[in-house]
Amino acid sequence: LEADGFGVSADLTDAGGLTVPFSLRYKADGKIAEFARSMQGADLSFASAAPASSYLVFASEFDPKSMAGMMEFAENMLGTMLGLSDTEKATVKQLMTDMMALSAKKAWVGFYPDGTFPLAMAGATAVTDGKKYQELYDAYMALLFQKAVDKIKPLLPPQFAAMELGSFSKLIEAANGISQNAGVKLSAGTADVEGVSVSKLSIELDMAKIVAMVGPEKAAEFTRITALTGTKIEIAMAFGTDKIGMAFGPNGGANALAAAKGTLAGGTDTSGWAKNAALLFHIDAGKALEAWKPFVLLAGVDAASIPEIGAGAAGGFSIGATEGAVEAAFFGNVDELIKAGVAAAQKRAEPEAPPTVIEGGAPTEGGAAVPAPPAAPEGGAAVPAPPAAPEAPAAPPAAPAAGGGAAAGQGIVPE
Repeated sequence: LEADGFGVSADLTDAGGLTVPFSLRYKADGKIAEFARSMQGADLSFASAAPASSYLVFASEFDPKSMAGMMEFAENMLGTMLGLSDTEKATVKQLMTDMMALSAKKAWVGFYPDGTFPLAMAGATAVTDGKKYQELYDAYMALLFQKAVDKIKPLLPPQFAAMELGSFSKLIEAANGISQNAGVKLSAGTADVEGVSVSKLSIELDMAKIVAMVGPEKAAEFTRITALTGTKIEIAMAFGTDKIGMAFGPNGGANALAAAKGTLAGGTDTSGWAKNAALLFHIDAGKALEAWKPFVLLAGVDAASIPEIGAGAAGGFSIGATEGAVEAAFFGNVDELIKAGVAAAQKRAEPEAPPTVIEGGAPTEGGAAVPAPPAAPEGGAAVPAPPAAPEAPAAPPAAPAAGGGAAAGQGIVPE
């Protein structure tokens, strides 16, 4: 065995922060020790570059070469899916190895609302040479793209058969020739912006064309959704000097560029994160609810039934290393999480409002007056009364009293 001990502890701060680390002590040699050494000394405070409104953040700082087993799995999977030859497999492996050699270990990704669009994403990976990394990445993607096209081209519509699909932008150009007739405009390309190479895929909806095709009634729900999300989405990568930026959302191109330059408006608070973490995800329930609440209301959920959750109701999971041990920890603000849980439970337990009486004596149910019985028809004819209940049957005669006198108990209704 590579491990020789296991432990668990808990650390509760005055501010309500709780960290519960599970520690596995490892022996000096072995894969666990190698993995632990790749994580020692990590400091994820750089993930404060994620937007302050991020409700889900992933961050890591470790040597990717320690994940050699995962890289081999990816190579084998690609080889099987795309039918790579042995030479192509060797090329893919070398390109992946060279890209990892340029890694500066640090990476972060944040999910946040961009305006009323709730699922925007931005992130960055640190590298030692952005230009060289792009050259390797482009060669890697060109090889895989061409193999994928060769595999799926026989399955594509006939109009694609004669087209030259030697690049991703060419494929998108061909697809746009069909999709734009349905109100979906596609475009893709690469441009130099402020000395940074930005590659971008754009998807834009022509709502006027869509409404004309399906009709206003069928498009009504879709129109309400796009009123929140907008009608344009961009997926982008930007290759800066020492960072590779990536982004998704209505402003994906601009945000990828800002992430690559290190100028994206950040502000994520990392002070409550587990210490010694080298790989971490963090979720803020309050910020998530704030981002998605308009869509919850759009789905018809009563606003009064949605619990109030503060922005501090947050927690996460991390993996890291200390001297001689690997740690996996759960952490979060327990005080705020308990408050959020209690608030949600109280909302579910609230009884429906009983009927009340408004001025004038009319009863109400849920605030709406209960309809009064119908008035008599015009002309004075009375509304027929409901039939009277049948009379109870007469009691059986009492038994004669002893001695032939009056009946015993006469005049008393039997029980």
